[in-house]
Amino acid sequence: MGGANVAYLGKGLLNMTTTAPRRNAKKWELFKCHQCGKCCTELGLPYDAQRVPDIAQFLGITVEDVIHTYYGKPAGDGQHWVSEDQKRKPCPFLITDGNKKACRIYPFRPEGCRAFPFDTDFGTSGVTCPAVEDVCAKLGLRRH
Repeated sequence: MGGANVAYLGKGLLNMTTTAPRRNAKKWELFKCHQCGKCCTELGLPYDAQRVPDIAQFLGITVEDVIHTYYGKPAGDGQHWVSEDQKRKPCPFLITDGNKKACRIYPFRPEGCRAFPFDTDFGTSGVTCPAVEDVCAKLGLRRH
């Protein structure tokens, strides 16, 4: 199991409107998602203990079923789980409609999805987002 990610199951409340404050408001004003699905395909489904219960309720399954089906396997202590990346990448909630990609759980998507690409702690994590390129061009910024 070397290098496995272990996460706390946590408890969440149904709240579709709570998101982290936008650190890059000007960039978000100009951001228009291309719906290419690169972030969902390359980064996968981020874990958000606050959203898992909301996702479970939306899907009509238990929190444990969400963890087991979409994230990984129980660690055996009833409070943690071990990540299985093949379940998370590409995001299992990514759907295709013609040339566009969409999110099956959009109103309940994890905070990592809501924050991408400007307000994440790790930038775009190596994902080339065409919408970021557009914003940078409009603001006269170089990508780093």
